[in-house]
Amino acid sequence: MSRLDFDINDIAREENLLTKVKFYFSYKEAEEWHDPDEGEATLSDVNLNPITIKMYVTSVSAEKLYYKQYGQHLSEGKMILCDEKYKKYFLNASKIEIDGNEYTTFNKAVGSNATISKKPKKQISVVLFRK
Repeated sequence: MSRLDFDINDIAREENLLTKVKFYFSYKEAEEWHDPDEGEATLSDVNLNPITIKMYVTSVSAEKLYYKQYGQHLSEGKMILCDEKYKKYFLNASKIEIDGNEYTTFNKAVGSNATISKKPKKQISVVLFRK
């Protein structure tokens, strides 16, 4: 099998280039003191334990993001290459953490603060921006 038959994650795994990405999911819960007869509930997010997955992560400069049409951002960006099966993780996460820094999520993103593009061999490229 030639080296061209591998996908990017196989090569990165061999070379120890993978970075841990933590996905936090949450659900909304009403306060204990809430009376349903009074009207709207005050909902708060309750974070679940994170799911940690090793993925290939690279830094993207603000200039590169501007020229690649991802949007006009001055903050640090990360580009993640991973399997297509993790797309739902990015779409539904309430918090994404890479190397201790929090990044934008799709459910809270404004404009083009987070993008997903399809790549060959059932891979996706995800671009996130630091909060």
